[in-house]
Amino acid sequence: MNLLNNINEFLQKFGLIGFGIIMIYFIWRGKRAAKNTRRKAHYKNFFKRTCDFVLRYSQYDRAAGYLFAGIFISLISFLIFYNIAEGYFESGNWGIDRSAWNFANSIRSTSLNSILKFITSTGNFFSVLFITLALMSISIYKRMMVEGMFFGGNVLGVWIFNEILKSIFRRTRPSEMRIVEASGYSFPSGHAMIFMGLSLMMIYFSLRYIKNRKLACAASLIIFVYAVIVGLSRVYLGVHYMSDVIAGWIAAVLWVLTVIAAYRVFQFFIILSDGRYSIRSALLKLEEEDKKD
Repeated sequence: MNLLNNINEFLQKFGLIGFGIIMIYFIWRGKRAAKNTRRKAHYKNFFKRTCDFVLRYSQYDRAAGYLFAGIFISLISFLIFYNIAEGYFESGNWGIDRSAWNFANSIRSTSLNSILKFITSTGNFFSVLFITLALMSISIYKRMMVEGMFFGGNVLGVWIFNEILKSIFRRTRPSEMRIVEASGYSFPSGHAMIFMGLSLMMIYFSLRYIKNRKLACAASLIIFVYAVIVGLSRVYLGVHYMSDVIAGWIAAVLWVLTVIAAYRVFQFFIILSDGRYSIRSALLKLEEEDKKD
């Protein structure tokens, strides 16, 4: 009897609490299931809107395929840059740096020193500034004010992005066998990154506005190869590691392609919003067209 009384008292004291806990669990589970259902519906709706946007944008822009390829390349560039940066924090140096150093030392000569000194000077701050202002002036003269400002703003953005990355990693420059002097941090290379960013913008405008396709492709190839040589000259002259230059190229690709993609999509929204520069108006217009369909 005492045992039964104890069980009865236990159930009276804790049975209600246990029942409450069970009820709370089932209520929480039900709400979670409902939340997951809403979340799935939200993802499904987002996926549908994304597909609709891709189809509509493809109708607006003949070069949409290149745009989406650029976005994909930007993502790949980010992953590669992340791996390079992670490797730097873990080990500090890479085998490719030593191999590049050995190769550069093996081909050094007085004449090559002079040539690469000149090439690297075309990638310094004043040269990039002169080229940028010259191309912006041409754009304004051609009554392409928006394109000119976009060009200059993008080059400025690459420079700021480079300064931010340098302040984050704070890698010291190599001190062995310098042919020229340089100041500041080493990773990523400013010459390689900023000049590649400038070159990619020049390639974008060449492919978009030069009507002769063979001339546009030839000019783009020459610009790209020269940008690569500017980056490699920094390793040859002893002021950067090879990994600095590679990271600079990749960061430039990441920045420029991302900004170009955003710029093109923003132009699409401007057209949808009847020139009101309102993304909200553009989205409302898309919703109205969906209802009509």
